[in-house]
Amino acid sequence: MKALLKKSAILKTISSKISTYLHAIDADPQEDDSDFDDEEWMECPTKPTLAHIVLDLLLSPTYRLPKTVTAVRIYRDENIFSVCPGCDVCIEREYQGYCHRCGQYLDWSKLEEAEEIFIGWSGVEDDD
Repeated sequence: MKALLKKSAILKTISSKISTYLHAIDADPQEDDSDFDDEEWMECPTKPTLAHIVLDLLLSPTYRLPKTVTAVRIYRDENIFSVCPGCDVCIEREYQGYCHRCGQYLDWSKLEEAEEIFIGWSGVEDDD
């Protein structure tokens, strides 16, 4: 319950700061979703606000706890890319602290024992 109250207080603070910023740059704020009647509400998909997304990422323990990189993809041209354990996407640079796509905190301690996934070949070089 305390976490929910804390999350709510932080959300209000972030929303207030965003509103202040939008007012400072003379931007039109979004209309309040409560202005919709029931029929309009059902036709419009619900989209979380930027404040909700940022807050969820900041308070989510799954992104702050490191996940070990346990797989590498090896392509036919022998390029090797590590795979993010959170979103299963090739990581741009080895030993970077966070995944560039999902923001997962990465642990590189077991890279030497990582599973090798061969893409487009079997891992044995042809002598053709």
